[in-house]
Amino acid sequence: MYSTFPGIVDWADPVWLGYWGLDAYRGAPARRTDDAAVTPEEVASIVASGRAITTVPAIVAVPFAHLGIRAIPLTDAEPAVLELVWPEGAATPLVAALVELARVGSERDAPSTAD
Repeated sequence: MYSTFPGIVDWADPVWLGYWGLDAYRGAPARRTDDAAVTPEEVASIVASGRAITTVPAIVAVPFAHLGIRAIPLTDAEPAVLELVWPEGAATPLVAALVELARVGSERDAPSTAD
């Protein structure tokens, strides 16, 4: 049995919804609540109410821990891939910091190659 995901506004990209709803994993669109959440806070409220689950990068769940929301690693789903792109020669200090954060995070989360 699959869990219910929060209902999201009808103008949200269906491919994006399918990715985060693990549609490919289950082979069908996720069952969703009748809500029409727009913001991450609205999605968190639906999840905190116990009516739904959601998938997000673990770091996204951290600010919502006070609502009783826990991040549980998905070990059998394809990982999300982050790609950063910016115009050549336009790497500001903030861009450099974001690139470094992504690099450190990807190294930390990379599968172990040790036997």
